[in-house]
Amino acid sequence: MNTRTFILTGIVCLLVCTSTLFAGEIIPGQMIVSASTNSLDLSKTSISGIVKVDSIKGANLYLISFPPTVSSNTVSEQLEKMKGVLKFEPNRRIRMPDVRQIGIVQPDVENQGVYTKGSDPDEFYEQTAVETIKLDSAHITATGEDVIVAVIDNGIDTNHPLFESTLTDSMYDFVDDDSSPVEDSGSAYGHGTFVSGLVLLAAPDCEIMPIRAFDEDGNGTYYDVASAIYYAIDNGANVINMSFGSPDTSSVLLDACQEAFEEGIAMVAAAGNDSSSTVLYPAGYPWVTTVNSIDSVDVIASFSNYGSHTDICAPGENLYSSIPGDTLWGIWSGTSFSAALVSGVCALMIDDDPSLTTDPIRYRLRSEAETSLDWGTVYPHDNYYGYGCLDADASVDYEVGEGVYICGDVNADGIVNSDDIYDLTDYVFYGSPTPDPLNSADIDGEIGIDIDDIVFLGNYVAGTGDEPDCSD
Repeated sequence: MNTRTFILTGIVCLLVCTSTLFAGEIIPGQMIVSASTNSLDLSKTSISGIVKVDSIKGANLYLISFPPTVSSNTVSEQLEKMKGVLKFEPNRRIRMPDVRQIGIVQPDVENQGVYTKGSDPDEFYEQTAVETIKLDSAHITATGEDVIVAVIDNGIDTNHPLFESTLTDSMYDFVDDDSSPVEDSGSAYGHGTFVSGLVLLAAPDCEIMPIRAFDEDGNGTYYDVASAIYYAIDNGANVINMSFGSPDTSSVLLDACQEAFEEGIAMVAAAGNDSSSTVLYPAGYPWVTTVNSIDSVDVIASFSNYGSHTDICAPGENLYSSIPGDTLWGIWSGTSFSAALVSGVCALMIDDDPSLTTDPIRYRLRSEAETSLDWGTVYPHDNYYGYGCLDADASVDYEVGEGVYICGDVNADGIVNSDDIYDLTDYVFYGSPTPDPLNSADIDGEIGIDIDDIVFLGNYVAGTGDEPDCSD
């Protein structure tokens, strides 16, 4: 029975990944190389059969392959000797968490009538999550117009009526290397379409940029994901949704996220579905908003990851969204889908204030999160609920109060980046320019502004240190 027939029967489908590949697993015979120039001459190595497979020109990144008879140590030794090679690492596997989990997608066979955007089906626009995160109120102020949300996933059903006139002209499939990122039938079937639908639920007038970096079974590689992030940057994305992760960090993935951070792009990632404190990447990077799931009574979902890296929680159980094929609609649970709601709210915030960048967006999401939940009060930061539950209305209508600042934004330009490091260095050693306000430069939270704050901020901007935490 093929996937579409299976959906049309209306039978509950247990999506269990049958692949033997695991996140973080090294792909034999592949290495990612970062160079100082836009060329990489492998002819100077003594290894027979080593070839350049692909490249990300703007980032000077190269994917190379070599015969299975050659050890990775031998390749590493050769690369270390090559002029212009900055660093290298094995290419690895990375996965979508809702496929690794035993997820449940329940097709809605009763709502297959003529679809009119914004009015049908009621189950989509009137689901509990809409009320929980106060979307209706937020939509009075903003709808995500002229904001591009890149969804890096396993593709999308481009023929689904929900996405009519909502997809950008720029889209790409890094799995098949073409410009048609359509989902293929497999154990991950429906994931990207479901995620994209929830982004549109939160931001109905945003544009979706579908980028396929995962195959039909939810398997991807660090190189393809990095390629997808750079593609999103180069093609004008304002928000990047990353509903995937690996317990192993990667310099190529870190560098790609850092580039997005430097461009001011909001990045949102799923915490994962291992029901543990395991940190997945890119969720674990300091500039990425990490989202975990709560259930219908505001309790952390049984499958959801948690931990000190959690920024915010959002509904993640029994959400209703688009699925591929003739049935069109279904129900699914997972942190991937909580992240999608947050990505949509980021689009609302940017619609309301186009000057917003990475850190101010994260600050608003966290400072305006709802702390009064059904079971009691969240006292931030909480390892299970972060700063609280996503509040779309408060995040969009946020007003900067007197004395409010972003820790680390030393030059008060609305973004924390390398410019702030330079200004902080000038202030510490030469006394000017004076940070505005002064507290924004107390990066390590210890009274006094000194060289330790420069080091702390430098590590944050480089993605190798903690988030700035200024003292009051």
